[in-house]
Formats: sequence, structure tokens, C-alpha cells
Amino acid sequence: MSPQIFTGSDGCSSTAETAKEIKTLLQELRKSSNQRQRLLKRNKSSASFAATLSKETEREDALRLDKLRRIFTRLVGSGELSLSGESSNSGEVASNASSKWKSWLLQQHDVFISHLVDGVVLGRTTALRCFCGVIASTPVPVTGIAYGDDRRDKKKVMLSERLLGRLLEALVKSRGCFENSFSQDYSNVEVDETNVENERIADEALLTLFESEFIRPYRDAQYFVLKGLIQIASALYGKLEQTRKSLGTSPNTANEQSPDTGNNAQVSKIEMNVGLVAENVCRILLMIDYVAKKKDDLQDETKFL
Repeated sequence: MSPQIFTGSDGCSSTAETAKEIKTLLQELRKSSNQRQRLLKRNKSSASFAATLSKETEREDALRLDKLRRIFTRLVGSGELSLSGESSNSGEVASNASSKWKSWLLQQHDVFISHLVDGVVLGRTTALRCFCGVIASTPVPVTGIAYGDDRRDKKKVMLSERLLGRLLEALVKSRGCFENSFSQDYSNVEVDETNVENERIADEALLTLFESEFIRPYRDAQYFVLKGLIQIASALYGKLEQTRKSLGTSPNTANEQSPDTGNNAQVSKIEMNVGLVAENVCRILLMIDYVAKKKDDLQDETKFL
């Protein structure tokens, strides 16, 4: 059994124990994913087997992910892990040792987030809940404002737009729209490549959970979700237009192309993928029913994540 790192409110663990715990949990998650893929490939014809396997591994993975969430939350709270890219090291020797530790922790945190992304893409509510918990428990310093003389201003934090962006990409399944394979950008996700269209549609239960536990209760979450979706939509539209031009199928050049070049079919496939993602985006946008119109609308801090 992996060593327990939480020994009470005043307890702590050594760096070696923490590193071992993180390595063990991530290795178990990786092993679980590899085993799941192998078994599903052998039993593609057995839907009941796949469903049973998925439920068993989901429960085990959920426990591992939640343990990792608590470990990384503690490390952020202690200042050992920074998700904002800032460093508070002092002294050349201390900085060297501390920076290596922080760099390693940040790499492992990225791997942890990748497992959460794969879980959300698979439609796992446990992964979504854990991901929302990560965002809520690991805020970053507010950026883009001028601080006043009040020291409390310098302690203001907001949710991480980078982490929320990863979550939104997983929810709307925007990655891989311009590739031939849906799973190319989700290496740990098993999909039916013969029915990629359905794989691109966001799970309704997942979106309902996201709405009830993340969007509806918190005004700042609504704002940042809206901002994140705009960024995803803008990036997809820009890349779609670039792809059309590079393949000679943009409205200005489409008439000059021969219908049997194959480019039109390729672009049509990409447009279908983007269209499905756009539908997912719209389904989330419909959940946002509040937009602050004046400063007084933002005074109730109980409605902030």
C-alpha cells in the first residue's frame, strides 16, 4: 500500500514520501488505462463486459485521482507547487534545489490533469467533479490589475484560466477536429473510430452536472466559462478558415477546384467535426443566464468560486 501522506492538521510528509505517493498513483492510473485498452480491444463485441469493466476501473481511478487532487492542493497551499509560474525562492542553493522540486511537481501535475481530461472525454462524472475541485482549490493570483496600498489586494486570487481551458476543451471535445483520428489528441481514450460523429457529441449527463455544480452557483465561473468558450470558438474558426484556404476550398477559390480533387471531402469532414463542437459550445452557453451589467452586481462574494 502507498504511504499515507496526511497525518493530521499539523502533520506533513517528507519530500521523498510525497514524490513516491505521486509516482505510485500516476503509475497505477497509467497501468489502468493500458489494461482497459487491451481488454476492450479483445472484447469489442461484448458491450456488457465493456460496461462492467468501465464501472470497475472508474471507481478505482476516481479514488486515485481524488488522492492526487488532495496531494497537489496541499502542495499549492504550502507554496511547494505554483500553478501561476511565479517563484519565491531565495538564495542560490535553496533556489536550485527548490526549483527542481517545483519543476518536477509541475510536470506531474500536468500528467494528473491529462488523466482528468481523458476521464471527462470518456464522459466520467467522477473525473469532472474532481477537475472542478482542482480548479476551485488551486486559484492563481489575479492578473491584469493595478494593486492598491491595501495588502489584502495583493492576496486576491481567481480561478485558473489555463486549467478551466483544459476542462472546457475536454467538455466540448474541440481537440482533434482537424486530424483524421478523434483519439489522436486523447491517447488514453478508447473510441469507436467507425462512429466518430457520436464520440464528438458531449454527454448530456456530464453537461448537466457541470451546469448544476459549477456554472449556476458561481458568477465568476460563468464569466470565465464564457470567456474560455469564446477563445475556443475563435481558435477553431480561425484554423478552419486557414485550412479552407490551404486546401483551396474557401468561398473565393472553391469554384476553381475540381470536384474530384478530394480536398472538398476532407474539408467537409473537418467542417462536420467543427460543427459538432460548435453544438457542444452552444449547449454550455445556454446554461449561462447571468451576465453582470454593473459593479454592484458583483458585490455578493458568496456567489464566487
